[in-house]
Amino acid sequence: MKCWRLGFIALAAFAIATSAIALLTVPQWLLPLTRSVLHHYAVDLQTIDIGQINRHHATFTNISIDYPPFSIQAPTIEFDYQISELLDSKIDRIHIPRLHVTLMQPATPSNETPFNISALFAKNWLPQSWLPRLPFSALQIDDLQLQLLKQTLHGALDFADQQVSITLTDDNTQLQCAALLQSDNQIQLELNRQQQSLLSVQSQLTPPLLKGEFSGDVASLLQLADDLQLFKSPFDVSGNIKGQWQFDQHDWQHATADWQFNGNLTLPSDWPTYGLTSLALQAQGKMNTQQINADLQAQDPTKLLNVSGQLQHQLTDTTGTLKLQFTLPAFQESLVFLPKLLPTFPYPIDFSGGELNINSDIDWNRNEFHATHHVAAHHLQGFYQRMLFNEVNTDINITQSNSTPLQLNANQVTIGNIDSGVLINNLSFALQANPQQIIINNLHADLFGGKLRHPQIIYDIATNSSAFELQLENLQLGELLKLQQRITGNGMIDGRLPIRIRNNDISISKGTLQSRAPGGLIQLQSDQATSSAHPDLQLAMGLLENFQFTDLNAQLDYFSVGDLKMQTHFSGRNLQWQQGRTVNFNLALNQNIPALLQSLQLSQNLSEKLEQRIKALYKP
Repeated sequence: MKCWRLGFIALAAFAIATSAIALLTVPQWLLPLTRSVLHHYAVDLQTIDIGQINRHHATFTNISIDYPPFSIQAPTIEFDYQISELLDSKIDRIHIPRLHVTLMQPATPSNETPFNISALFAKNWLPQSWLPRLPFSALQIDDLQLQLLKQTLHGALDFADQQVSITLTDDNTQLQCAALLQSDNQIQLELNRQQQSLLSVQSQLTPPLLKGEFSGDVASLLQLADDLQLFKSPFDVSGNIKGQWQFDQHDWQHATADWQFNGNLTLPSDWPTYGLTSLALQAQGKMNTQQINADLQAQDPTKLLNVSGQLQHQLTDTTGTLKLQFTLPAFQESLVFLPKLLPTFPYPIDFSGGELNINSDIDWNRNEFHATHHVAAHHLQGFYQRMLFNEVNTDINITQSNSTPLQLNANQVTIGNIDSGVLINNLSFALQANPQQIIINNLHADLFGGKLRHPQIIYDIATNSSAFELQLENLQLGELLKLQQRITGNGMIDGRLPIRIRNNDISISKGTLQSRAPGGLIQLQSDQATSSAHPDLQLAMGLLENFQFTDLNAQLDYFSVGDLKMQTHFSGRNLQWQQGRTVNFNLALNQNIPALLQSLQLSQNLSEKLEQRIKALYKP
């Protein structure tokens, strides 16, 4: 619409000049005077030849005009007029058999030059007197060629009876633009494609203030921009936009528009959205030739996730900021949250309590973008498979840009407890992550009444591997012995566990446990049926019914299949056997740890609702 208007405005301008001096008998004055008049409107007349001029008809040939950013060429232009009406600047009809309008190439490559819309409004495009009365009654362009940077459109223009009709087509696109100029200074514009309405504009023209309303189909407009290779959005957006616009005819640089959008945003298929494919989106904002400002509201189909945001985009240098806040409801035991929000979420994890808040700040310019995301977890509880966790609190900062990879940092993560059958309490650590590795610093926790520590664990993402040695301090033997039936005791144990992770399989090689002085006590409840059939076993079990040990050490190996093998040696005495004679024991223990944990997990005291949720998500 903008291109054809510029063309016929320029042509109309020199047509007025031509008609005004047509009564003169010195034709050589015509061209210099026409150039002078057009120059007043920032139009540079490059070439023009006079075909013929008489009392009712004028023909010009070889016309070339520059009206930046457009270049306009026409082999022939014909004017029909009444000589008595020329002094009133009235022309009956302008006929242009072929008109070629070219968008000029920028001085530098287009991918390095930001689109500067304010530059297009840096001058007054239109003469002050063009509205509401046009200087011609009819305009006809038989063959209109609009050459954009990457696309050429062909069409025609016809203006008569205060009505404009434009058709533009290429191999894939057919556009129709119709405008109705009414006597009460109003213009109605309609842009259609394949009989479908794309944009409707109603304008109130009361110079110098021009204003109006508009509405459009966003999906169709984005598709048109893509087909014309003008702009391609990474998102599929469907819905309607409407608003009001106004500008002063003498000050186009301060044109403004207020708009509202209501529709849907489809997320890119290559994003890890886990089945969350679209958001209902509402937006409202303001726009001028310098910038776009908007307030955004979005909601997922389940209405569990709410997103609010503020957008600011500078059109002059293509810089912008986007601030987003993701609001989730407080997690509840009765609410199956993640599987409902993310239907294809692949991990057997869900939350049954606490809050999770996410804020994002995204900045961009012509060459790069930078994003910062802040994730705050408060009192989170839930489960991974059948492993329960409670009181997870942390603040995570995530940064990324197109020049640096994603970085994740949490100065402190605290977890009240993790219950996998074995209870780990007061877990705390710092977390760093990037696409190459995950780093856990200053890990410590309470385990079996003692402490578990490690200064730094590094997990290599490319090889899915890690190797580190956990330090165990002051474990309470009585807590350890609760994993087995019919045995109790006391004492303190230290140890080290060299752990290797490879392809997500865990193994331990030559781990050690060592008792602290002065030792402790082991009390075994013997199995009478078993011990009576094996005299040696009966003796050993009898000794262990009340065995005071002075030294206990063990070497253990854990294999990726889940089997634990432990060689245990301890020495001490039973005061009721042979006057407390010192005895040395060597025991071998074999245990399948996953089976042990599963049996311990089955004894967890879970509510019925939480049990149902775990069963629904649990993947052995």
